[in-house]
Amino acid sequence: MESQFLLWKALTTKNGMLGQSESFMLTTVNRVPFVYLNGTICESHKARISIYDRGFLYGDGVFETVRVYNGRTFCLEEHMERLENSARGIQLSLPPVLRSSTAVAQIIRDLLKRNGLTDATIRIVVTRGENRDLGYAHSLATEPTLAIIARPLPADILEVQSRGVRVIVSSVRRVSIDALSPHIKSNNVLNNILAYLETEATGAYEAIMLNHDGYVAEGTRSNVFIVKNGIVKTPPLSAGILSGVTRSVVMKLAGEEPQVTVAEELFGVTELQGADEVFLTHTTMEIVPVVQIGETRIGQGIPGYLTTEFQQRFRTYVQKWLGGT
Repeated sequence: MESQFLLWKALTTKNGMLGQSESFMLTTVNRVPFVYLNGTICESHKARISIYDRGFLYGDGVFETVRVYNGRTFCLEEHMERLENSARGIQLSLPPVLRSSTAVAQIIRDLLKRNGLTDATIRIVVTRGENRDLGYAHSLATEPTLAIIARPLPADILEVQSRGVRVIVSSVRRVSIDALSPHIKSNNVLNNILAYLETEATGAYEAIMLNHDGYVAEGTRSNVFIVKNGIVKTPPLSAGILSGVTRSVVMKLAGEEPQVTVAEELFGVTELQGADEVFLTHTTMEIVPVVQIGETRIGQGIPGYLTTEFQQRFRTYVQKWLGGT
């Protein structure tokens, strides 16, 4: 029996941009039939994790999301390095299989084959494992739990990339770096979820979060870039953001353009809303143009020149990596 889930499919609004739920229809999509769990590829509806698993009880674990193009996992070594850093940040020893990018790549290939996918998003989830009893002490945990889940790409990805989206500035501030390092990609993403709930109330595609000093930090699931007078800016890591893999690729590509200046600088909401262009970077969605923030139109209300240029350069970069022309 195949389980199913409902996927929100955003439709265009009267302004031609995409939100999340201002007008929508529900599309039924088959959940992938197979997942990887603790060394075995099994049917997803039969996958079982203990109710005492610390990931379930406390969100005690880390994760990575990677993109697959034509059966190959993009920037896998960078993602695995980040996963290792996240695990080190919470004093979690990763399962031995995750210490080899080659072994992980093979698991992903096998999982894709079982699910009939060639282009997909992969979620790698590690928890501290099952507790012997309730309690926070690490000594209560047994072996780490490892799950790898494949997901088809969103049906509206090309539309989102070509038409642009409306976002909001969230009232929920990013957790202070003194409380939790932003370099830990933790399973406990309640801070992001609370901000993302505001998109559901407003019909926006994404919520941009500020840090405790009032500067732009990042989206709930994306990094933020602005363009003003030909200068490309993105918040520095010290703003309290995750070092996005796609963000790094875009900065590299932008830095190769002699006529483009790229800077990691702090900026606030006024500069964000007054930018000529705004775009988001995201593992699954790549580069997403922002054409409106709240009620403020960005530029001409359409994807900007440099944004579309970076989109094309990113696609070319991926094709070269795949061995294409």
